[in-house]
Order: sequence, then C-alpha cells, then structure tokens
Amino acid sequence: MHNIKDQVKKKRISCIYPSYFCNRGVPHACLSIVSSMFSSDLDVEIIGVSSDKEISSPFYTNTISPSINPIVYRLFSGEKLRRFCEYRFLKKLRDDDITYLWPGTSINLFEKIKKQGNKIVIENINCHQFISRQILDSEYNKLGLKPAHTITDNSIQDEFHKLELSDYVFSPSPAVSESLLSSGIANEKILQTSYGLSENEIFEYQFNNKKNKPLTAIFVGRISVRKGIHLLLNYWDKANINGILKVIGQVEDYGQEIIEPFLNHPKIQFLKYTNDLKKLYREADFFILPSLEEGSPLVTYLALGAGLPCLVSPMGGGGIIKDGHEGSIIDPHDEAGWVAAIRQMESNQELREYQSKAAWESAATYLWKNVGQKRANELLHRMEVSN
Repeated sequence: MHNIKDQVKKKRISCIYPSYFCNRGVPHACLSIVSSMFSSDLDVEIIGVSSDKEISSPFYTNTISPSINPIVYRLFSGEKLRRFCEYRFLKKLRDDDITYLWPGTSINLFEKIKKQGNKIVIENINCHQFISRQILDSEYNKLGLKPAHTITDNSIQDEFHKLELSDYVFSPSPAVSESLLSSGIANEKILQTSYGLSENEIFEYQFNNKKNKPLTAIFVGRISVRKGIHLLLNYWDKANINGILKVIGQVEDYGQEIIEPFLNHPKIQFLKYTNDLKKLYREADFFILPSLEEGSPLVTYLALGAGLPCLVSPMGGGGIIKDGHEGSIIDPHDEAGWVAAIRQMESNQELREYQSKAAWESAATYLWKNVGQKRANELLHRMEVSN
C-alpha cells in the first residue's frame, strides 16, 4: 500500500514532440534527454506522431503505428496528424504533470495546457527567432542575396507568445540564453543546459601523428549561409595548408551558388550527408564550424567524442568548447583569426595533440545520461524554489 501511494505522488514529465521520430538529429536528442530524466523521483513519457520501426523505448508512444504510416501519411496532412497527436497528449495529461513541449507544438495546445494549470517547460533548440532573423538578414545583405530563411513576423510573434505562456525554457547554450534575454525573456525562466552524445559516439582515443603529411578537416552540417559555408571556403583557400577540407552536408538555397567556384578546388571535397558519420570523424584531424546562428550543434559534441580539436565560432562552439582548450573560438567574420587558426593546426602538432586530448576527455561530461539528470535536477529544484 505504501508503494502505491508513492507512485501516485511521483512527479511525471509528459513530453510531446509533435512530428515524426527518427534516431538522429532533434528527435534523437529529444528521446535521449527525456529518457535520461527518468529516476526514482521522476517518471517520464513522450508522445510523437509516428516513428521509424526501429525506435523502441519504454518511455515513447506513437500516435500512429509505424505499420500503417504509408497509408496514413497518404490520406492525412502533416497538420492533421499533428493535431491528432496533440489531442492524444492532452487526453493522457494528469493534473499534476509537468508538460515538456518541443518545437512544432501549436499555440493552441499551449493555451489549453495553461488553462488546465499544468506547468509548461519548452525546448529552445536555436536562438530566439527575433535575434536569428537579424543575424541572417544582415549576412544575406552583405552577400547581396535575398534572405532564404523562413523566419516571418508571425513566427516571431508565435515564439514570443509561447515563451510568455511557458514557466521555464531549456536553453542549450549561452548564445541561446543571450538571445532570449535580449528578446526580453525573464532570466528566472531560463534553465541553462546543453545537448550531448551517446556512449558509442565516444571513440577509443587515438592521435594521428602527421608531421609533414596532409591533414583532414571536416565541416558537418547544412551547406548554407547560416552555417557560414561562404566564410569557411574562403578561409580554407587563403590558409593554403597541406590538407583537405571535407564539407559534408546537404546543399540549401544559395549553397550551390556559393560552392560553385570551389567545386574543383584541389584541397576541398564536397560529400553528401550520411547518417553514418563515424568513419569521417575517425579519419579527421580537426573539426571546423564557423556558424553565424546555432543552438548547440550536435556535430560539435561528436567532434569531442572523436577527440578532434574544434575551430568554431561562438555559435558553432555551443558553449561546450573553451578557447585554447578543446580548440579555438573565433568570430565568424575574423578572416585573419581563422586563417591563423587553420595554419596553426598544421604547424603546431603539440597544440593539436593537447586540444585533441582535451576534447576527448570532456566528452563524457556530455553523455546523454548526465545531461538528462542535470536537466531534471535543475528543473525540479527551480520549481521547488519558486513554490
């Protein structure tokens, strides 16, 4: 009888990711975080629209069975499926549940949850759109291009409204927190955290001694203005080291136009994105990401697990790279700084080895199991203090 009472009193986080679940990217992060929040003090559950058949977790429930996906997705729009997922979520919600809402959740569901009196926690995977649009519009303007992003006045107002209705917001990096504060979001709402990686993404440590041999750098991400690809290609060309830059990702709007002059560059290779990145990380000597706007990119965590020194912008570092330790933090527009840092990877093997080891040693801090528990503890503590 005592155990039954304890179970009734046990807090529960009820999470919704109102889209399709797969074992990569944002859905993978969502499942990894929420699963790791489970403890003797806290139950968790997640609902999504549907998923790949290999997704299996005691904490995850599909709204639509994967076995009928081909039929359902042919008959119904994504919007209708999202609404059905939100309806199911609301029906299962207990009065004392903490709701955890991921991007894509409608403002309508926010309002219904608020009316019911449940606490609302949201995930801000990237900077506030109000700040993001300023950054991206400025960059497109410098390039003489029409902005290709999808941020509108309506989407910005929608984000403001959701943040207003929320009790807390998980921010995965200092840059995201700064964007929220700059947009007028109260500091007491923000829970500073990170993303992470899995145990199988931390490789056995190795350092490749490559004196007088070509180095390999990797960029992983969408080939776009937002990721700073136009800057990187220019910096790599000017650095002119004995090495190859592998650019791995899908080409977005204007991306093809930007990479066109470099397609036959002898020291740059463009590779299609693959879900199996381990071989590419294992063969690389350092990681490079001059992003203009990010949250806390998962590809940077993978670089830690592979023991790669990281040359990153403040956004690309995601708050997890310390300048001079796991790599270098460089303003994305500091051409001289980037060129010097790239050349230093070639000329200073001792520094490269130091940063390689530091990156690898820091990876375990960001294992999902550690990230999830820290998030849960911080959330429960903040709620207890505010009551």
